[in-house]
Amino acid sequence: MGRRARSHLAVRNVDDTLKRIVVIYRSLAGVWALVLMGVLVAGGHAGDRPVIYASAVLVVVWTLGTVWVSRQGDLLGRLWFVIADGIVILLLSAGGAIAGADDFFSGGYPSSWLFVVAFSASLRWTMTAAMVLLIEHAYLHVIMELGDARTAGTLQFVVLGLIIGWAFDSLRLHDRLRREAEQLLADERAANARYQDRADIARKLHDSVLQTLHVIRTQAEDPQQVRYAARIQERDLRRTIEELSSRQVNSFRAALMEVGADVEDLFPAVEINVLVRGDTEVDDAAADGLVVVREAMVNAAKHSGQDRIDVYGEVADEIVRTRVRDRGPGVDAATIERLLWGSERSMGNRLARVGGTASIVSDNGGTEVTVEVPAP
Repeated sequence: MGRRARSHLAVRNVDDTLKRIVVIYRSLAGVWALVLMGVLVAGGHAGDRPVIYASAVLVVVWTLGTVWVSRQGDLLGRLWFVIADGIVILLLSAGGAIAGADDFFSGGYPSSWLFVVAFSASLRWTMTAAMVLLIEHAYLHVIMELGDARTAGTLQFVVLGLIIGWAFDSLRLHDRLRREAEQLLADERAANARYQDRADIARKLHDSVLQTLHVIRTQAEDPQQVRYAARIQERDLRRTIEELSSRQVNSFRAALMEVGADVEDLFPAVEINVLVRGDTEVDDAAADGLVVVREAMVNAAKHSGQDRIDVYGEVADEIVRTRVRDRGPGVDAATIERLLWGSERSMGNRLARVGGTASIVSDNGGTEVTVEVPAP
């Protein structure tokens, strides 16, 4: 009679709904039982009052206990609670018989056990619990000589058990079928996504690697052209690998490599070597930082007179930091001032609007531009 395994969020949701139904019915049945007991006391059952009072206390304690158990994970569906609940229900029914009053022991409180069983198990076990209630209450009706009609009325438990068990099982079945359909749809979407990813990779390989190999094969007599084609292919493959391996939707690492590739296309004689540590999303601040980095690359390619520019990117300590370094003759202080603050769209002014900074260090050994912006 163990409670069915439920690991999926949707299952927990439907069980939460059923649990609320159990608790609400148990609470309403408890209130009604107390009302009936109050009527009995007011009606003059003086000799039976100790039993009625004890039954009232048990109803209050057990109803509150049911509410508490319902908030403790899956305790409400445990076998031990179902058995204990049944024992309490049978004791209350016996208490009504001992008190000589059938009004509260044959009321709605006993049927609340059927809700607990239906929540914990299945229709078969709910019907079993209904038969236990039927047998006990029929026996009590006989010994209290309540008549054939009242005794036959205990069949209500079988009817209630059938309805409650079927309703709970149907709700769970409907939810399971819905989740299976959702899973099939999710699997199909995942398969389509994998197919699309493979198609994208195949297209990139066709448009880049195969074309590069064709250029190398047809222009093998021109070493410079072959070298340039190989360089283009190397950077494209690196960028593609970074895009595929990054957890970011809009990867800073891939974007920085893309900027380096664009500048390298403008200056084929200059090799832009990009090295990045860490990664993050490209937000507005990082996008402005990349614009400034691109400007620094272009300046270095134009004016350094070198055939190699090194770019170091780093995401650490909530800062996105990029350094662009060349090994040219350097620039003077006036040029540095102009690059940083010479116009509204200069490096420093552009970055100041997004909380970033730019600095330039230059000497005879080269120039290094450092761009920092806050990480997303």
